[in-house]
Amino acid sequence: MVVGYPVSFVTPFLTTSEVLKPDQYHDSNHPHIVSSATVETYGHSHAPMTIRIGNGGLGPSGLVGHLAERFLQDRQLTEQVKFEWVCNHSRHSQVALQAGIVDVAMTYERTEEARAEAEGWSISKGVFCHDHFLLVGPRSNPAGLPSAATIQEALARIAAGNMCFHTRGDGSATMHQEHALWETAGVPFELRSRSSWYVRHPLTPREALVKANEQGAYLLTDRATFLPAVKLGEIQDMAVYVEAGSNMMNSCALGIRSSERRTIVLDFVNWLQEDRAQDILASYAQDWEMGLPLVTPREAPEFVSQHELRHRFAPHSESQSGAC
Repeated sequence: MVVGYPVSFVTPFLTTSEVLKPDQYHDSNHPHIVSSATVETYGHSHAPMTIRIGNGGLGPSGLVGHLAERFLQDRQLTEQVKFEWVCNHSRHSQVALQAGIVDVAMTYERTEEARAEAEGWSISKGVFCHDHFLLVGPRSNPAGLPSAATIQEALARIAAGNMCFHTRGDGSATMHQEHALWETAGVPFELRSRSSWYVRHPLTPREALVKANEQGAYLLTDRATFLPAVKLGEIQDMAVYVEAGSNMMNSCALGIRSSERRTIVLDFVNWLQEDRAQDILASYAQDWEMGLPLVTPREAPEFVSQHELRHRFAPHSESQSGAC
């Protein structure tokens, strides 16, 4: 049993769900912190009905709000319904769903979603869009990563050269995917955890990206975090070294409580997978200065080559030291 402390609650709640099991950084003495705070509201604040969405990756990019507002417009519900976004990473969003803190969870781990369904408290409504992991790092390319490196080759080279790598170490889907990728690269946690080049910063995705930019570190991030940070001028000297491929896919699925019976909630999750919503999310961010889409729709997971980031954010030719 792991204790979760919602930020705005005084009394902790307990969950026996295996979704929130201990990991390398969390146990009963170092509990997960699950937020229940509303970050943003979409629609009129006086609307009598509220739908709360739990998500960590797409919310800060503005996509969650954009989709919520377009749904309200399409259904002509701007006076009747409002949405609230609650920011938690994937497993915390699932537990927030179980606890009734949110009504719709947008999450990134099929195994954990299936686990929640097997436990009987959640129903997965399927993937509705695809974010994509990126291996990023300083444009000076201190590890000398070749342009065609696979993620395993890149990570092995970073480890062999003792190049500074930041891990969020926060129990997120990104952390668990990063750990899995290190294992396939032949660099186990036991080795990384006692190495000075492997540095934990349990920050939000955007904060972790900015920290890595400031300290010249490599980092596993995602496109929905990287592009908004570039747009806002928060990072200036980072290159994209690896993207694309099945092991760099960060697909986002919809989950609701198994007890959910409200027609409006069911309508919203179904609408997100209809052609109208799929066209909206596929074009999102293309009006930004870079002209690049943020995510891909459900039926077209990979980006076309002209929308990949490696060419737009390529490293410099020379390599320099990348010690922590």
